[in-house]
Amino acid sequence: MQLPMGSVLRPLIVASMLMIALLPSVAGADPAGPTNFKSTVVSIEPPVQGLKVEILGGDAFVQLTAPPGVDVMVMGYEGEPYLDFTSSGTVRENQLSPAKFLNEDRYGQTVAPPQATADAEPAWRQVSDTNAWAWHDHRTHLMTGAPLGTSPGDTVAEGGIPLVVDGQSVLVTVETTWMPAPNPVPWIAAGIAACIGVGYLCWKGRSKSTYVGFALAVLAAAAGLSDYLSMPAEARSSAAAWVLPLVSIGILAYGRMRGGGTGLAADILAGIQLTSWGYGRLNQLNKAILPGDLPYWLERVVTIVVLIGGAGLVVAAVLGIVSMRQSTARPAGAESNGGQHDDGTAAPA
Repeated sequence: MQLPMGSVLRPLIVASMLMIALLPSVAGADPAGPTNFKSTVVSIEPPVQGLKVEILGGDAFVQLTAPPGVDVMVMGYEGEPYLDFTSSGTVRENQLSPAKFLNEDRYGQTVAPPQATADAEPAWRQVSDTNAWAWHDHRTHLMTGAPLGTSPGDTVAEGGIPLVVDGQSVLVTVETTWMPAPNPVPWIAAGIAACIGVGYLCWKGRSKSTYVGFALAVLAAAAGLSDYLSMPAEARSSAAAWVLPLVSIGILAYGRMRGGGTGLAADILAGIQLTSWGYGRLNQLNKAILPGDLPYWLERVVTIVVLIGGAGLVVAAVLGIVSMRQSTARPAGAESNGGQHDDGTAAPA
């Protein structure tokens, strides 16, 4: 009996593609990613009671929280009004500020429309109903690689964000430091452990691999959700980091209930998804700063374990398919020999 792999895989693939298509897109500018550069607020001059400014994602976003009852205006690159933290506790963005468009991607490649100029009358749009907001600001990170003559541990850039607080000029000074590369030992050890696990999966076949797939998907979903929630809504990336592992859990559960060829096909599809999830995070392994709240070593271990474990899930399922085809082919082979065993002896009547 031939396994109807095509008819089994098609609905699973279609369901996965629908889930991907329904994922929310990036809310704001380029999302934070792994980096070797860390920006830090070193001073606010003159000091403002209750004003909080911090850098998120290494050097990716500035988050400002205004004191209650105080007006805070963030000025753009040409001195124009850009963000207005109102005394009533909301945040407005000037839709005609050139900074609005330049801040849409990390390297300022978005071209502002002709009407967006520093001299234009501000066109305000409310972007937050709280007194906090995060935005990408090119004054807080390098626009190119590290300057010549610098090395890890050096301060490689300094920038300032001008504010107007209740009519008073205030300068937020930010320094960027080149951070040393991470210690590779933990994730190398995790990779070795995952390779051993892959070997075990291949030896045991499908009897254990589906349960391991569930564990890998839960790990990936938990890490992805933690990363997603660690950033404010306006700075988050796509929800794919945690939704796709949940899709894998659903596929594995469906395959487990159906069993047979459906179960093996589900293992393959889920394994491919998990391997892709880990592959998409490989740049975590050699970057000093990661955009999440989990310990960095744990993020890297989860990435390498899910990557290699997902590949192991695929291998184990393929071996299961080979074994199933061989077992279903043996009786047909015996009958084709005229009622004789493979060794030529007559079969009992």
